[in-house]
Amino acid sequence: WYYEHRQRKVSNVSEHIEADFQGVALTCHFRYYFIGISAGGGVMKSEIIVDPSEPLIEPGIKTSSTDGYFDASLYAFYRTSSFEFKAGINYKRVFYSGDDIEMIGLYAGCGIRF
Repeated sequence: WYYEHRQRKVSNVSEHIEADFQGVALTCHFRYYFIGISAGGGVMKSEIIVDPSEPLIEPGIKTSSTDGYFDASLYAFYRTSSFEFKAGINYKRVFYSGDDIEMIGLYAGCGIRF
């Protein structure tokens, strides 16, 4: 399961853009020593709202779509007997009707192994 919320205010144009992404995926992981890669795909539900924030203009444009998406990561990890630390770069591409949406992000985290 995946959820992401993005929001931005365009400085030279008075508008507000908000996007929500939710999805499920099947992903395959490969680890070698302390380096790992993962790739997979699934279904993503996206909702994009554009609000011009101007008086006398429509209150906003809202689009919603369910599309396929691709996800890939390259990461480094360190594992002890109980803890795991991970950091890497992630790439997502939603095969959105019209133009595709691409997202690239950096992440880091730690977890407990049971």
